[in-house]
Amino acid sequence: LKVNYLVSNTNLSYETTVSQILNGDKIAKEVSKRTGIPIKFTAVREDIASEIKDHEFKIMPIHIFMMPPWRKFEE
Repeated sequence: LKVNYLVSNTNLSYETTVSQILNGDKIAKEVSKRTGIPIKFTAVREDIASEIKDHEFKIMPIHIFMMPPWRKFEE
């Protein structure tokens, strides 16, 4: 199996913060550097995608479809 690209997908569902995404990108960049495989995009929850400014990689907005069981009790 040949890997052509990496995806930075720091995704903790509704718990994900911009800081976590940026830290995940640092790790992905290091993996990219060590392997020579480029990063294609960063997956970001769609409701916080606009908070990421001047990003090095293309942003792929994602929609969360599944509600974590513990969130049902919080609402």
